[in-house]
Amino acid sequence: MKELWIKYNGRMPSKLDARRCWTDERPSDAKLFAATIEQIQNSSVTWTVIQRGEPTDEKKAIQAVAQLAFPDPWNPLKVLDLRLPILRNDIFMVPNDLVCSYGVDNLQVLLTPKYSWSQLHFDNADGLSSIIGKTGRKIFATFPNSPNNIRLFRSTLGKEAKLEEIGPSLEGGLTFTITSDDAIDLPGNCFHAVWTLEGGFLATLDFITPNTTKGYSRIISAGLDEFIGTMRQKDLFDWFLTSLEIAFKNEYVDDAVSAWIELLDRTTEWAYGHHEWSKKATDLCEEFLSSPASLDQICPCGGGQGKAFRQHFRDYHLLQVLHKRQHNKSNKPRKKLCR
Repeated sequence: MKELWIKYNGRMPSKLDARRCWTDERPSDAKLFAATIEQIQNSSVTWTVIQRGEPTDEKKAIQAVAQLAFPDPWNPLKVLDLRLPILRNDIFMVPNDLVCSYGVDNLQVLLTPKYSWSQLHFDNADGLSSIIGKTGRKIFATFPNSPNNIRLFRSTLGKEAKLEEIGPSLEGGLTFTITSDDAIDLPGNCFHAVWTLEGGFLATLDFITPNTTKGYSRIISAGLDEFIGTMRQKDLFDWFLTSLEIAFKNEYVDDAVSAWIELLDRTTEWAYGHHEWSKKATDLCEEFLSSPASLDQICPCGGGQGKAFRQHFRDYHLLQVLHKRQHNKSNKPRKKLCR
């Protein structure tokens, strides 16, 4: 099981003592309740209410708050994307001795009453989560991005009951129960489902590690990004570039180069409609090729190695080169037919 996680996600999920992640005393449930009411009464602030797995009217947020006291097993609601001022950005952090984390961002609060759940899905980055107040209990079912699991997940796209259908066939599954005493660390892009046994407030944080590139290459090469919505897809490709940059600078060059070449068809296609992203990707590759990290590398495509690697990469694996080749093919004059 461990081998599956290391091979396809770079590391395993883990449960840890929440005190390692909180840098100050956490707000009480009463303060969180009051701050949430104040937030949803603010017309200039946005959030997302989820009902039966889909976004619904933001006005139902007050019903979700009420469900913390009066849970509804038939129609549970939850609120995502809450940014509560009583939580400073530095109050919840990734412990230095857990992983080498970079790009730490997007501290948000999830209001999750009892009976609320999240069907099997994947997030755009590595994630750290912890219950904020004293109340709350959740179950996380986690699975690596192995080819078998990706194939099964893809077969359920567009369906509601993913885990019920494919759960027995998924491999490498690990289950964790967390309370306010715990935090949970999830590797980037791993599949997971969540059930709330006792309602409360959950803090979540996104970050990247030097070996997160493995997860992105699996998810994007399988085309799963095409089913997550335009905004999340853009965010996913941005996180992929961030993961490459971090890998290049932290001696995970082999993983980064392999991921880049594996995704060349997809990134070339993506770059056509996203010129700013394309420029950033090209600049990132040029920065890598000009750094000592690119010396004496062996290209996974079987081409240039050693001193020839840099020029080989520029000749065959830069987006600009691929764009020119495709442009030349499309503009090549057609042969006249003899009649």
